[in-house]
Amino acid sequence: MAADSSDNEKVVERAFEAFESADERAMREILAPDFVSHNMPPGFTGDADGFVQLANHVKAGMPDGRFTIHDMFAAGEKVAVRFSHSGTHQGELLGVPGSNRTVTIRAIEIYRLSGGKIAEYWAEFDMSDLFGPPAEMADAGEEAQQQQQPS
Repeated sequence: MAADSSDNEKVVERAFEAFESADERAMREILAPDFVSHNMPPGFTGDADGFVQLANHVKAGMPDGRFTIHDMFAAGEKVAVRFSHSGTHQGELLGVPGSNRTVTIRAIEIYRLSGGKIAEYWAEFDMSDLFGPPAEMADAGEEAQQQQQPS
């Protein structure tokens, strides 16, 4: 018997909780044995091990990070989520050294569930806050500040 959409939403909500706390046991209970992520960051494998490693990496880089789910839609075996993840960038995160700034990462993710477990995952991220403005913009902002200071 196939799970209904609300059951699938609950599984994805539990996945968010497990990822946020980097709870390996909970993540492994939620992810199917043959789980596939179709777009992991460089350095992380597209399987359950890579997903767990990514959660640990994010937790180390933003230990106080919190997810806010803005929208969640389920249809059949798929669940789509629009969310943000905010916290203090305290350690290296995706190659960016800790800055002690509050950063927000925004994303839209799609999960495919099978047998009450997450079988597949796709995501599109906006990490512009993590990476900061392009160097030209940062230089222009610094130059403008210097021009406003009295001589």
